[in-house]
Amino acid sequence: MLARYIYISFFSAFLDHSIMPIPDYQTLMLPLLKLARDKQEHRFRDAIEHLASEFKLTDDERGTMLPSGTAPVFDNRVGWARTYLKQAALLESHKRGVFCITREALNSCRRTQVGLTTRRLNDFRNTWLLGSVETKKGRQATFLKPEQCLDE
Repeated sequence: MLARYIYISFFSAFLDHSIMPIPDYQTLMLPLLKLARDKQEHRFRDAIEHLASEFKLTDDERGTMLPSGTAPVFDNRVGWARTYLKQAALLESHKRGVFCITREALNSCRRTQVGLTTRRLNDFRNTWLLGSVETKKGRQATFLKPEQCLDE
C-alpha cells in the first residue's frame, strides 16, 4: 500500500509541473529570424543564449547532449534552424559565427506570424527558381540568390 502511494505521489508531482521539451529546429526558425530583424549582425553564441532564455530552458535542458556526445542538443537545433534559414536566403553570413537578416526575410517577418517550417522555406526558395536542368538523375532545379536577381 505504501509503495502504491509513493508511486502515485511521484507521478502526480511529476505531471503537475508543465514540462516543455527542448524545441525542435522548426520551432526555433521564426524566433531566430525575429531576433535578426533589427538588421544588425548577431553572433551565433549570443543567439543561442537569447533563444534559451526566451524558451526558459533549464540548465539541465541546456546541458542535454546529443547521443554522440559532441554538442548540446539545443545548440545543435539552433544551428540547424540557422542552416535552413540560410539555405532559404533569409539569413546570410559574411563571417564565421555571425549572421544577419536579408531584405527578403524582412518582408517575410512581417507576413509570417504563425511559424516557419521546412515546407514553408521551400516556398521562399521557389521564389528564386529560374528553371531546371536535365541531368542523368532527372530534372534538377537551379536557383539564384536574391542578390543575384537584383544585379541583373
